[in-house]
Amino acid sequence: LFRSGDFIILRTGAAGDILPQVADSIMTPTVAKITRAQQAEWKAALRSASYDDGPEILCIALKAAGATHASVSNLRNWVRERTIRPEADEDFGAILKVCGLYDRSSSFVESADLLNSMHRKAGFKVRRLLIAEVKRADLKPLFSSGKMTFMLKDLSDEASMTAYRIERVLPDPVAARLHEVNDVFRHEEELWP
Repeated sequence: LFRSGDFIILRTGAAGDILPQVADSIMTPTVAKITRAQQAEWKAALRSASYDDGPEILCIALKAAGATHASVSNLRNWVRERTIRPEADEDFGAILKVCGLYDRSSSFVESADLLNSMHRKAGFKVRRLLIAEVKRADLKPLFSSGKMTFMLKDLSDEASMTAYRIERVLPDPVAARLHEVNDVFRHEEELWP
């Protein structure tokens, strides 16, 4: 749980989400190309099935094929670029069945598992670089203004993460749309310089 005075760090650079780039750099170019192509293939097939039949009908078909978490909101999440694959094997298998890709399911699963592993390694690499950058930095601006940007030039000239001091924590949870998560927004009472 967060408290007032804690700090959070968010990606803020023009490079966007750098984990896929870092993950791909850990793999050989050929392996990265194949795994990303397979990821794009099943997502495109799922999008197409949703457009053709409608998301509600697709969810019924996925459940009939063995999915345990098929819902319209999960469909939206599964086709997002940042989602590597559904968490549950039953859901991923059902998607591959309904999309006509089940004959190559072991290849899709292997690629997705490799991407998950590479993204975790990429996350550890970014964390190490961020910690090194924080240790080198003069943190006085962070404590005085409540905000400080750390450039991760080892990854990209545009890669950065920004630390923000939490000024206030609301007593009750607030619903946020998925596209709002991890994005910095301005609150009407915000006092950043």
